[in-house]
Amino acid sequence: MITNTKDFMMLLGFQENDLVSWGASAPDWRFHRGIATAGELWQTNESAEADNYNMYYSISSFKGRGKATEDQVDKVFELVLDIDYGAHHKRAEFENRDHAWQYIKEHFSKPTVIIHTGGGFQLHYKLSTPLSGDADKRRFKMLVAAIARHYRVDFCFSLEHLFRLPFSRNIKSGAEIREVSILEVNPEVSYTLEEIQNKFLPADFSLEEPTSHAVEKSRIASIKKDTQSLFDRSAVAFQLLIRSLKFVPDVSDKVLETAIVNDPVLFEHYHQERRLVRMDIQRARNKVMEESIECVLPVEKFHLGNPDLSLYDKVRNKFNQQFFNTCSPKIDITLSILDQCHKQGKQALLSLPCSSGKSTAALLFIAAHASVNRRFWLVSEKIADCKRNADMLRKLSCNALAFHGRDGECCKVDEQVFRHQNKKRICSECPNPCGAELKYCVDEYRLDFSLADVVCCTHAHYKHALANGQFPPNIHIVIIDESPELLESFSFQQKDLSILYKHLADYPPVLELEADMVTIEQLLSDHSCRRIKPLNYDFAEISRYLFMQFHRKAIAMEEFEFALEFCQLFGKNENIFGMAKDQHYEFIAGTVELETSVQTVILDGSAKLQSTRWKGFFIIECDQLKTAYPNTHIHCILDNPTKSKLSNKKVFQKIIDAADELLTQSDTDTILFANKNLSSDPILARAIDRLKQTIISKDGNIIPLPRGQHIGSNAGRTAQFAVVAMSLFRTVSAYALQTAICRDEEIDAERIWSEAVFNGKKVLIPKFCRDGSFTDKKLNQQYLKRFVAWYADVAKD
Repeated sequence: MITNTKDFMMLLGFQENDLVSWGASAPDWRFHRGIATAGELWQTNESAEADNYNMYYSISSFKGRGKATEDQVDKVFELVLDIDYGAHHKRAEFENRDHAWQYIKEHFSKPTVIIHTGGGFQLHYKLSTPLSGDADKRRFKMLVAAIARHYRVDFCFSLEHLFRLPFSRNIKSGAEIREVSILEVNPEVSYTLEEIQNKFLPADFSLEEPTSHAVEKSRIASIKKDTQSLFDRSAVAFQLLIRSLKFVPDVSDKVLETAIVNDPVLFEHYHQERRLVRMDIQRARNKVMEESIECVLPVEKFHLGNPDLSLYDKVRNKFNQQFFNTCSPKIDITLSILDQCHKQGKQALLSLPCSSGKSTAALLFIAAHASVNRRFWLVSEKIADCKRNADMLRKLSCNALAFHGRDGECCKVDEQVFRHQNKKRICSECPNPCGAELKYCVDEYRLDFSLADVVCCTHAHYKHALANGQFPPNIHIVIIDESPELLESFSFQQKDLSILYKHLADYPPVLELEADMVTIEQLLSDHSCRRIKPLNYDFAEISRYLFMQFHRKAIAMEEFEFALEFCQLFGKNENIFGMAKDQHYEFIAGTVELETSVQTVILDGSAKLQSTRWKGFFIIECDQLKTAYPNTHIHCILDNPTKSKLSNKKVFQKIIDAADELLTQSDTDTILFANKNLSSDPILARAIDRLKQTIISKDGNIIPLPRGQHIGSNAGRTAQFAVVAMSLFRTVSAYALQTAICRDEEIDAERIWSEAVFNGKKVLIPKFCRDGSFTDKKLNQQYLKRFVAWYADVAKD
C-alpha cells in the first residue's frame, strides 16, 4: 500500500539520493522548476507549505544540480500516459471522468500506478530496468510519440517532462482545490520497452524519430499546460473589470456584478457562481489600486532560468541538518536573486512577498560567502532577531556575532538610566552579558566589530551609521531584512509644553524657547502642513539638565521621556514639518534622499511602496514569487475600522462572535492583532479581554502582536487563525506630514480639509472623495501606500 510520496517514487525505482527535476506553481505565481534529491522532494511534498502549490516531478533522474535539460538526463524510470477530461481542459478528448475511465479500461494494459489529478488520469508504467543508454532513450521517445498518435492521450514524450505528484493538490483560480490521489496500485507490474511496444502498437509498426514539428508541438503543449494551471479561466471577464474600474473608479461592486451575470458568455467563465464573480471584483479593485501607486525607484523583473546553486550545497546540507529542510522553490528563487545581485554588484530592494524564504535565503547566502576578506552586516529590526541570526550563522560555521544596544528583554537597568549613565560600567557588571557588551565595553564608541566576519545588528544601529556616513571600509555587503523606518514622528498637546517649561524654569534660555514655540503654534494655526525652521539651542545640554532633575526625582518618568523626545526631534533634525489641530501638534522629521557606497540589498515585501529614494538602487521583482493563499478565508466585518468604532460594544461583539464561530478546533494557535496602547481606552481594553477569553475558551493559544510589533515578524507563522482588532488608519495629519516630507513641499489647509457645520458649529473634516480616497492626488498616494503596506504586513501572518 502506498501512503506517501516516498513509497510512490520508490515503487517506480527512484532512490533517495537520485537527483530529480521538480516543479511548483500556484495561482498568480509563475511556474518554477529546479533539481533536488528524491529525498528532499519527498519531504517538501509532505510539508504543510506544499499545500499551497501544484507540485510536479520528472520521470527521469539527472547527472547534477545544473539545468534540467534532456542532455543531462541520467536514467529514465517510467513511461507515463496523461489523459485529460472536462471543459476546463481546452484540448480534452473526453467530456467527463466516466468517459475517460471507460476508455482507459478498454484500451490500455494494466499500469503500475493510476493517479487521478483532479482533471485527468496519469497511467504510470514502471520500466523493468531504468534506461541509461542513448539508444534506449531515443527508442523511448519514439515509442511515447507513437502511442500519442495512436491513442487519445497528451503528446508529452520528452525525457525531462514533469507530471503531477500524488499526495499534492491541483490548485487553479476560480475552481475548487482538488487532491491528486492514487486510484490503483499494481506493484508487481513492470515493462521493458519491447513489451510496451508489443502491448500498445501493431506488430508491423516501425518506430520513427519524432519530427522537429512534433517536438515543437510537444513543447508548446507543455507550456500551455503549465500556463493553464497559473491563470484562471476568467481572463476576459477580469480584464473587463480592470478596464471598467480604471474608466469609472466610483462604480459600485453591485453594478459590476450585475454586468457580468447578465452576460451569459462572461458568466459561464465563473461556472455561473456569483461568489466567484465577487472574488474577481475584489481582485480587480486591489490590482487597480496597486497599479495607481507611484514607485519612487526603477523596477526590474528577475527572470529565473535554471540557476546553478551548487555553491550553496554544502552550507545548505548543514542548515537542513541543524534547522529545517530548505528544499523549497521560493528559497531557490530568493537565493538566486541574491546570488545575481552579488555577482552584478547591484544596489537593490528585493520586492519579496511574505513566506518567500528571504530570511533563510539570506542566512544561506551569507554563510556561503562570508570570510575575513568578505565581511557582512545582517540588519534586522529587533534585537531578538539579531541574536537568533548570529546563533544560526555560528552553527553554520560562520564567524558571526550579535552587535546591538540595550536588550530590554534581559537588561535589568531602566532604559532612561542606561541612556544617561556610564554604559561601560553597567555592561561590564551585568550578570547576563550580551551584544551590548561588545558595543559599550570599549574605550571609544564603535559602530563595527572587525574581528567578526558577520555582524548582526539592528535597524537603529544601521540608521546611526548611515546618518553619520561611518560604514567600515572592509564591509563587503549589507543585507537588511525589511526596510528601516528612517523618519521620526512626534506629537504632543499644549499641556505637555507647559509641563516642559515648568521643569526648565531655572534654565536660562527657557523664555526664548517658549517664544519660538509660540511662533510655531502661530505658523500652524491655520491647520496647514508647514516646514519648521530649526531651533538653535544646545539640546544636549538641556537633556543633561533634565536628567539631573530626573535623578533627583523632581520630574516624573512620563514627563522625562516626553522631554527627551522633544529634545531629540528638534535637536538632531533640520528637515521638520508640522501640523496642529485642536491644541494637538504633530511633527515629522528626517530625509527620504539617501545614498550609500556599500553594496546594500534590502529584503522587503513592500518595496514598491517605498517613500525613500535610495540613490542608485533598483527594485527587483520576480513573478515566480507572487503568492496566493488558496486555503485562506477572510471573514470581513463591515464597519468603519476606526478606534472609536472598535470601542463600540455592539461593533466589537461582531468580532467576538466571528472568532467564536471560527475557532471550533482545539489546540489552535491564534494571532491577536490589537492596538498597542489600550491604557487610554478602558472600553476597548475590556472588549479585547472578552475576545481573549473567547479564544481561550476554545482551547486557542494566543500569539499577541500589538500594533507595530507585527511588522517584519514571523511570530504568527504557526497560527491557523488571525483576529484583527485594531484601527487600520492613521490620522489625516499623519498622511499629510508624510506627503510633505516625501515631496519636500508644504501643504495648504485647503488641500487637506473641508468645512462642515455640526451642531451649529463649523468643524474641519478631511477632504475625501465618495470612495473614501483623498481628493488631493499626492495625499492619496501616501494614503494608499500606507494602507497597502499595513495590509501586506498583517495578511502574511
